[in-house]
Amino acid sequence: MKAVTLHQPYASLVALEVKTIETRTWPTPKSLVGQRIAIHAAKKPVRSVYDYGDGTYSAKTPPPGFEHTQDHCWEWIENVNYGGGEGRWYWTAPLGAVVATARLAACIPIVDGDSEHCSYEAPEHVCVGHAACSALHHLPINGQHDVTEIDVTDQLPFGNFEPGNWGWMLEDIEALAAPIPCKGYQRVWNLPDDAVDQIIESEERP
Repeated sequence: MKAVTLHQPYASLVALEVKTIETRTWPTPKSLVGQRIAIHAAKKPVRSVYDYGDGTYSAKTPPPGFEHTQDHCWEWIENVNYGGGEGRWYWTAPLGAVVATARLAACIPIVDGDSEHCSYEAPEHVCVGHAACSALHHLPINGQHDVTEIDVTDQLPFGNFEPGNWGWMLEDIEALAAPIPCKGYQRVWNLPDDAVDQIIESEERP
């Protein structure tokens, strides 16, 4: 089984079926489309305060879109002397482990909504092409750019939807009952046999 490593909280957001599109600067191998892959959480520690991505942080309130992680991935610790506050959130979800599996339904290039390839200009929608020839390569199919508009408003906080990137569409997501510790790698990598066996055993349990 192939695997991809995501930094937290994104791996757990996939397991929670909140994040359903993984964005990368490169496309997945064609042979992987339609296959089931493992979602691995990187070992890199998560900040014990919420990073708003603009240089500011909050010890109490998650940034918009990340509310789903508060009950599942964090624990509030009272009376911690941090910046004079009465407490702070600590990350408790898995690190350095497989947390879910998903079927990679498609890998499609992200197209600029106001480019010549698409007339849809609403910023809260991102246009993506079902053909790997759209804005990224500027190669037409039968003289036309086969572009489909997909509403990804709910996914915008969880990925980089800049034109030229690729959207890995995740479906049939199944969270593991217990995380499976193992070392992760960059790009697509082979999951160790023992980890695959544990996933199979987990899926076979009632």
